[in-house]
Amino acid sequence: MDEKHSHKYIVRTAEEAGHSHEIEGVSRPGSLGKNGHTHEIAVTTSFDNGHAHRFNIKTGEAIPYIKGHIHKYNGKTSLNGKELHRHTVYGRIYKQD
Repeated sequence: MDEKHSHKYIVRTAEEAGHSHEIEGVSRPGSLGKNGHTHEIAVTTSFDNGHAHRFNIKTGEAIPYIKGHIHKYNGKTSLNGKELHRHTVYGRIYKQD
């Protein structure tokens, strides 16, 4: 499997302080780990409720899935907003091989 591919993603953060944010983009190309490859997701969330957050995580390694593979991810956004808070982000990204 060529780890030099990327994954598209669109996800909403968990709700916190009465709102959520959208995160949309393309992962960085994969990099080899011990048992496979991972991807970095680095993005600024949508601007909602007067602010945005930064989100920067590394996915888990590839897991075979229906003619392709997925990567699971989870993490927290930066601490921002008038009422300081952060959002939880989790999910999976899919790539057909």
